[in-house]
Amino acid sequence: KQHIHTVPGSYDIINTEYGYAFCGFLENEFSSSQSYLLQTNHEGGLINTLIIGSNVYANVSFSLCRTTDKGYLLAGFINNSNGLHTPYLIKLDSLGVQQWDKTWDNFTDAFSAFVTAQPAKDGSGYYLVGAINNSYSTGDVLLLKIADDGTEIWQAVYGVNTGAREVPKTLLQTDDGGFAISYMKTTLPESYSGLLKLNADRTIAWNSDSSFYASSPAEKIIHIANEGYLFAGEYET
Repeated sequence: KQHIHTVPGSYDIINTEYGYAFCGFLENEFSSSQSYLLQTNHEGGLINTLIIGSNVYANVSFSLCRTTDKGYLLAGFINNSNGLHTPYLIKLDSLGVQQWDKTWDNFTDAFSAFVTAQPAKDGSGYYLVGAINNSYSTGDVLLLKIADDGTEIWQAVYGVNTGAREVPKTLLQTDDGGFAISYMKTTLPESYSGLLKLNADRTIAWNSDSSFYASSPAEKIIHIANEGYLFAGEYET
């Protein structure tokens, strides 16, 4: 017995040459999970359904992107035998056949996961954004870059607000060669939406915390030339 899990934020959707592709995870009656990839045509007709991984330990995909060979990267987490989360990446070819997968075991903890996968604009690899070192009260932002074969090129960890849990969501590659990352800052019992701006050398340019109570990080960031950035998400009253 399985059903598609569609909690907001648990899936991603992208355009393809055939139509659309989106990912998420299946839950079964034993409370384990498997990643899925669905492909549709432009009219919404289902082309392919792929169930990925074993259902012994949960593996969950939160984000996907196309690769240079017209395959896919699915990013999320996998559980280990102790119930802890490890950031997890799956590479599929253009037919949806799994070519390789990779875990970042040094970041294993209660809530670690990749939340965004994105091709570099210059074609030099892929960026992954993740939540790491997570508990209910602490957590940091991970940004790393990988090559086509999954080899890590570099990584950077940001703990912007001391004593707070920071959960990232959206990555924007900025025109100055840097990055903007949306996140939710939690200092119990309150959570706020924030935006982290990085320089091209990955040092922090600035950090902006809003005064809005947030139930999740901003889903969208846009840059307005000569004015700044807009980021939008869910607001709690």
